[in-house]
Amino acid sequence: MNVFSALIGFLLFIILVDFFVGLRRTNDLVRYLATNLSVYIVAAVLLLLFGPFFLLSPVKINHQVKQDGQITLVYPNDLAYDYERFAYLTKKAQDNVYDLYQQIVPIKFLLVSSNVNMVRYGSPPVAAARGLAGINVRFSKMDEGVLTHELSHHYLSQTTGRNPFYFPRWFDEGLATYLGDMDSMVKFTQASVLKNSLDKGLYQEDLVYWNCFTGHLRWLVLDLRARPLEAYTQSYFLVKFLADDYGKDNLRNLIWESKTSPSFEQAFQTVYQMSLDEFHQKFLQVARDFKDTPEGLFEEFKNPPKGGN
Repeated sequence: MNVFSALIGFLLFIILVDFFVGLRRTNDLVRYLATNLSVYIVAAVLLLLFGPFFLLSPVKINHQVKQDGQITLVYPNDLAYDYERFAYLTKKAQDNVYDLYQQIVPIKFLLVSSNVNMVRYGSPPVAAARGLAGINVRFSKMDEGVLTHELSHHYLSQTTGRNPFYFPRWFDEGLATYLGDMDSMVKFTQASVLKNSLDKGLYQEDLVYWNCFTGHLRWLVLDLRARPLEAYTQSYFLVKFLADDYGKDNLRNLIWESKTSPSFEQAFQTVYQMSLDEFHQKFLQVARDFKDTPEGLFEEFKNPPKGGN
């Protein structure tokens, strides 16, 4: 779920409320229902065929659909020539998240040709983002790191059954960047950026700042506008510290514990036997010791080998 999806849901709610208010006030029930329902049906069809509900539509005009295990790939006919790369990168992303989650979750990917179409299908105009029914991918900016990042968000919500506000943004975004630390995402994994943010007061010292709905808003409205590089980098190193110093098994246990714990803080306390504040203080003690990773060190092939995928 992203801000675009939330906005669409809010607009649909307003429309529904307006419909029932009008229903109570009308003096001609038959005419009111006939007029409004016909408009709603036409609008629903258009949203299914050409809008944010496209991946839910049984009819996909000028698009092809292919299934590869639990991955459904949807792409326009004019981008069919790049299907093999699309399939290869989505499979690599699945392998990357499987390494932590140890399970496969169904997912739909929609390949999109332009920023305008990203918005039309219910996502912000970025490299890749979750829409209402899957992950929308910008054709010209598609790479393994970006796809892994977005797939991590999907897996975290689907495997735990939690809404996105349960997890603090630093954990959700940090985990996604940690699993997708390659290609275009490498810029968020540099220790020099972390040290610079500490030196210049750009480091967020209160992790509670990113909690719940308000924390989600702060991330979207404030951090991504003013200091996206620093926010993603801080989140990445927090999760990397968890994985490196306390083990991937505990990181996996934290995700499983989140299924039943009433709060992320309680789940964290149960798994690591310390509070989030204690963990953060331990992190700050070593934050300046991290070393830069040479860009591209973890990059895989961006294109599938010839003759295979």
